[in-house]
Amino acid sequence: MGDPDEHGHEPASGHVVWHQELICPSPRCRGRRRTFPPGVLIEDGDRERRTCPVCGTDVKVPAFYRR
Repeated sequence: MGDPDEHGHEPASGHVVWHQELICPSPRCRGRRRTFPPGVLIEDGDRERRTCPVCGTDVKVPAFYRR
């Protein structure tokens, strides 16, 4: 791991996941903002596939990392 920060916490590494608000593109959701759960990494980890919790439509978004 890396050096601890000023609070003594070890830095996080790897893919950081959390729920993300996105606009669902499906006709069923009609462009409503939904809170998408963490997804699956795709495209060599550059993007993430998340699924709408209401209608199941997949959306590709940039993956988030902490360096």
